[in-house]
Amino acid sequence: MLFLWAMKSFALVCDNSTAGGGVVVPLPSVINYTGGREQGKFISSGWHSIVNAAAINCRLETEDGGRADVKIYAEPAAVFSGQSIIYNGTSYDVFSTGTAGVGMIVEVAVSGDYIPLVKNKNLLLRDTTITTVYNFGMRVRVQLVALTKLPPGQLSFVGVPSVVTQWVGPVTARQAPISASIASASIQVKNASCKLDMPTSVKLPRVDVSLMRSVSDTAGDTPFTLSVNCDGGYVDYKVSYTMTDVNSTANVTSNLVLENLSGSAKGISLQVLDSGTPVLFGPPGSLTSRREFGTVVTAGSLVGKTMVVRYIRTSAGITPGVARAGSTMTLSYQ
Repeated sequence: MLFLWAMKSFALVCDNSTAGGGVVVPLPSVINYTGGREQGKFISSGWHSIVNAAAINCRLETEDGGRADVKIYAEPAAVFSGQSIIYNGTSYDVFSTGTAGVGMIVEVAVSGDYIPLVKNKNLLLRDTTITTVYNFGMRVRVQLVALTKLPPGQLSFVGVPSVVTQWVGPVTARQAPISASIASASIQVKNASCKLDMPTSVKLPRVDVSLMRSVSDTAGDTPFTLSVNCDGGYVDYKVSYTMTDVNSTANVTSNLVLENLSGSAKGISLQVLDSGTPVLFGPPGSLTSRREFGTVVTAGSLVGKTMVVRYIRTSAGITPGVARAGSTMTLSYQ
């Protein structure tokens, strides 16, 4: 009995079709950024992207038909900055750009949905089968992020020589590697700042303790006005504030700690109200205690606010006396 086998030889060959072996993500020549904000704020107003529909060309070299599985991978070529940011409900690793204080988030795709670039990880972007010739695209988009407060003035963004590398797998035998870089640009930084105008003290009326019969009863509502005069920016921005108890910076309640004086009252405290709601005190950087002061338009504006301070009964027993407390206000810009 005679057995015959016919062997068909084929090879998958993939080439990089771009000049210089890469693509460049373009940026506007000038990017305007209103700074003076917390770190982790976007410098870019949206995604900067590049799409190359035929970045990698793969062909199946065979004598008589055949099929080949093709996997397209990508990995970060930039260094992880150590920071992350939440954008549209998704967590992004922020990568360094080489320009001080400026990072970036990156998304990549071959076709279909974009995938966030992740530190120290190879991403499988496409898994398909080809029979003849197939062109695979490279799609990259980035947003610039402030890693720290940027100084006002003109910042030269030098660009990034290599952001991400894409190739045909397997990981251990890469074919047609192609990289994406970012063009240079000028970032015009205009820091937001506001001058706070508020009374140094607010005098409350004398109140008969009989007006506060039960715990949590209040009395002596006294309004006061404060305002912020803010510089303009390249975009509208929000001004927020945090009030901190001067006698207990760790206080995160809505009741101020009274100053310990001879003849101080006991069993009562003071509250500050914003739009009828007691303000929660907290450290200057507290997100829980932060409240919105108002919105500043691009030309700059004066934003005013009327608040109220009052007594509140905090215990069953009250000792009449002097009630003195205080707070500081810290502004932040978003």
